[in-house]
Order: sequence, then C-alpha cells, then structure tokens
Amino acid sequence: EPPRSTTVRDSSGNNNHSVQVEGGVTFGAPGLGMGDTAARFDGTSGRIIVKNRDALNPSFVTMEAVIRWMGPHPADPTISQRILEKSSYATLAQYGLNIDPDGRVLAQLRPSTDDVEVHAFSATRIDRDILIHIGSTYDGRTIRIYLNGVLDSETSAPGRINPQQPTDT
Repeated sequence: EPPRSTTVRDSSGNNNHSVQVEGGVTFGAPGLGMGDTAARFDGTSGRIIVKNRDALNPSFVTMEAVIRWMGPHPADPTISQRILEKSSYATLAQYGLNIDPDGRVLAQLRPSTDDVEVHAFSATRIDRDILIHIGSTYDGRTIRIYLNGVLDSETSAPGRINPQQPTDT
C-alpha cells in the first residue's frame, strides 16, 4: 500500500508546506518518471490545505498541474472538478483551476474587490485517461490557458486579483 502522509512539502523554497491533508488523498501513485510520485484524489473529499500567506496573494498568477482526468464526477456528473484553488474565505475563490464536466479547462479569478468572478474556458476539451499538462496565466489583463505548453484560449479580465488578507486557515 502507498505510504500515508500528513504533510506535503513545497519544493519551491517558499515554505508553503501543507498544514492538513483531508479525505481521499493517496500518495505514492505512479508519477511522471525519474523517481517522482504523485497524489491521487478521490474526486469527492480529497484535498490538501496550505495556510494562507501574503506570498499566496499575488496580483498576477500562473497556475499549472499535470493531471490524468478520469471523466465527470461519478456521484454528480454536473459539477466542475477542482484541481487547485486559492481562497481566504470558505466560499470566495481568489483564483482556481478546474475541469468542467464536458472536459474543458476552467480558469477562474476574482480581479477586483467585488464578488465578480471571471471564468475562462479552454477551447479544446481534454481527453479522459490521458496525461496532460494544463496551465493558466493572468497578467492583469488577460487569462491564458495552455494545454501541453500550447496556447489554447485567451479571455479578457482587466484588473488585479482581489488581495484578500491572510487568515489563520
């Protein structure tokens, strides 16, 4: 059985280590090679929580992940599946990366101090059970989505990401 861990270490040197691992997260899943391993999330309750810090409240952001999407959520095929999210409050995401039920990548952010979110979708639907590198950038004007390093779509989103103050969680 894969090893069970309670901490995920940040290898960037910024000390954004996890503070909590919850639900269906399995470590030691086959990774990308070179001795690397991956985490497998159950799609329902699995998540890794990192404490909110000023360094995680940027004006501009790049989000990326290598995933193998297994299709729509089995219990509710209408929901968008979260890959990563930065939020300071339980229901307000500052920025996030998802897969919609139809297989499109969804990048979202809140580019102002109000509660308006901007959603940007990939033009291309990703295939099930295929390893893919997805990324999204935001430069203060445009959200760009990349699939395997190739620009897929651009969405206008003028403003700055809402700079929420760090809380204890």
